[in-house]
Amino acid sequence: MKVVKRRKAMLEAVRSGVCSIEALCSHFGISEATARRDLGALSKEGLLVRTYGGAATSIGQREPELTLEQRRVRQGDIKLRLAEKALECIQDGDTLLLDGGTTTAALAARLSERKGLHVITNNIAALPLLTQLPEGRTTVLGGI
Repeated sequence: MKVVKRRKAMLEAVRSGVCSIEALCSHFGISEATARRDLGALSKEGLLVRTYGGAATSIGQREPELTLEQRRVRQGDIKLRLAEKALECIQDGDTLLLDGGTTTAALAARLSERKGLHVITNNIAALPLLTQLPEGRTTVLGGI
């Protein structure tokens, strides 16, 4: 069995309660070293938690959180359309509060089409985009 396929199957086995090194070795017909290496790799990916004695427990059935870049491109066309519609509601000289998120970052990329905006935000991903506001200013929330 290929490594990627075995690790995926191992994760499912752990989620269904097969948690000890011994049980995993028996189930997959692999050595303890291979089982420990696979569990270590799955743990580094944040998919499970290693426990004392070489056993593993599942974090849960949820998938790990996507990175900011993965979230930015996920459903990117929808985010761009939402940003376009939101921009239609914004006039020159308005004050905006942009929260964190990739959809609001998509809007921040379009705000240079307006003049004199005051943008208040905690969205670190949007900050580089907000430096290009014509005659505008940005206030960053969250501390000094």
